[in-house]
Amino acid sequence: MKLKKIFPKTFAPHWRAHHSAGRWMWQAALGLFPIFIASLVFNWSETLRLLGLSFFFGFFFEYLFAKFNGAQVNWKDGSTFFLCALFAFLLPTGVSHWAVISGIFITLVVANDCFGGREQSLFHPALAGRAAVFVLFPGETLRTLEALGGTSVLAVLIGGLYLISRRLISWRTPVIFIATLFAVSLPSGMAAAREILTGGIFLSAFFVLSDSITSPITRTGKVFYALFAAAFVCFLKQRLTLSESATYGILFMNALTPFIDRYLKPEARSHASAEI
Repeated sequence: MKLKKIFPKTFAPHWRAHHSAGRWMWQAALGLFPIFIASLVFNWSETLRLLGLSFFFGFFFEYLFAKFNGAQVNWKDGSTFFLCALFAFLLPTGVSHWAVISGIFITLVVANDCFGGREQSLFHPALAGRAAVFVLFPGETLRTLEALGGTSVLAVLIGGLYLISRRLISWRTPVIFIATLFAVSLPSGMAAAREILTGGIFLSAFFVLSDSITSPITRTGKVFYALFAAAFVCFLKQRLTLSESATYGILFMNALTPFIDRYLKPEARSHASAEI
């Protein structure tokens, strides 16, 4: 006897009725628009090169993966578009074509599709792709320390404020993360403190660390998450560059997110909603 399908399958997150993962992705992609404009103004040729390679090979790899698994290609949810764009903006300028191609493969196929899709990702896929580029192409990534999307702090801040205004992310995570990094770096001098206030750190704070899928769901969890992420970045910064430290520190906290959610459970409510 066949069981009748009672519950329809919908995109995560399931705790908020007014948001689906697809809508989240497209609105988050809209938040990247100021960064895109600023990147064009400061370095239009590199912007078009990195975005072009990321989009072309990203959609190509997604198509091959779907066909290999006999699945239907689904680009309507916006996850492929958003991850391709964010990955390109996280890359240092000047990296080779092979670095971009390898990184976007890790981003979409390994860190995203192999985990079951964007809604099940343990690590932020775009950041995992950047980490792979750091490991596989160390000589190229050390030549330019600033990410393509970090050329304008103002543009990143505008995009981040848009995400907060649309309730796509919690303001607590990026604010606590940046404030903690700044406070810890201040005793080392203003030069070290100013290094924290760069577009690359703001980009990581608003668009990666605050991602609703790979970060805790409770307010208390978000506070602990941001504090410990900043602590790990400061610890790693003693031996690595700031970009590498932010990458590995956030990925480490991504791995701890399930444990934070387990021990800091949200209180039951009559009308379920995510804690923003």
